[in-house]
Amino acid sequence: MKTKKCLWQITVLAAILVLTIALFVGCGRSGPGDTAILPPGDEALEYNTLNEDNEDIDETERGAEPSLNEEDTTSPHEIDPAFTSIVATVNGIEITAWDVFQEIEWIEHMLVHEYIALFPEDTAFDYDRVFRGDQTFGEVVLDEALRYAALSKLFEEYATQHDIVGDEFTHIVMAVIFEIMEDPDKFAPFAQYMSEETESPSIEATALALIERAHAGEDFRTLVETYGEDPGMWQNPEGYTFVSGVMVPSFEQATRELEIGEISGIVWSDFGIHIIKRVEPNPDNVMRPQFHAPDSEDDELLAAMHILLMDTPEVPHEEKMMEAVFTGFEAKLDDADLVVLPAFNEIPLGGE
Repeated sequence: MKTKKCLWQITVLAAILVLTIALFVGCGRSGPGDTAILPPGDEALEYNTLNEDNEDIDETERGAEPSLNEEDTTSPHEIDPAFTSIVATVNGIEITAWDVFQEIEWIEHMLVHEYIALFPEDTAFDYDRVFRGDQTFGEVVLDEALRYAALSKLFEEYATQHDIVGDEFTHIVMAVIFEIMEDPDKFAPFAQYMSEETESPSIEATALALIERAHAGEDFRTLVETYGEDPGMWQNPEGYTFVSGVMVPSFEQATRELEIGEISGIVWSDFGIHIIKRVEPNPDNVMRPQFHAPDSEDDELLAAMHILLMDTPEVPHEEKMMEAVFTGFEAKLDDADLVVLPAFNEIPLGGE
């Protein structure tokens, strides 16, 4: 279904932000569905279910993390000399096992986020639904970690060449990006990677087309499943049954004005556009306000299915510039001389 390249389908801007956090913190936490790759001295943990709230593992459950505080006299390299080994070079710049290791945590987390987005109904991480081939989860993460470690080295090389320094609040990667964004001459080589402004159909045009298709006889539920952006409809495929005061006013009013089986025109709310079809209520599954009097025969039950089209705001120009710079460095990496040394295959994977 997907190869390990699914990681690269994640929004580049998200990669910038999470990469920066990862570079600040360093890492080594457990990942889903496979024994985690852990730094020396950590206790290997294994967990095969996705946390419902996608929360990190409690620190007390996973053991002490190697400290990178300058006051700590024990560095990760001193904990295990194996992590000082040179595992690759990029344009002649050495990459250590520890450089690779520091990228692992955020890559694992991004993989989990993408998996949840693809399969929101799953409660367990099914590796085979995402990847094909002979690589284990840990090996895939390790390969991606090497790529991002190499990318970080290219940022550091650029910073050295242009006398760019970070500080305690701005890591060198973001320092480079900000410097390039603020200097038109430095940004010029990256301008080619700016996302093009494309005219996309307005959501009003999309809604009118869907209304026409529904009136022409297409199955409304199929249209909901294909185009609707309300995740609540996945749990309520027959529609919502509700009393007054539950839905936003425009939705409730439009439903009242429809006959059973009738389809609305465009209905606006703060969520976007709704295309509503009134359906028979289900008295066994009624949505009521949180503070509602005991059920009464006087309650009027309304029921509706709807297609929600959300009005997505335009990405700010600054974010497009950040994405362009990061994409430009990825292109530099594609053209770089990345040499993987035998020591890379000796980086230990937890549980193996």
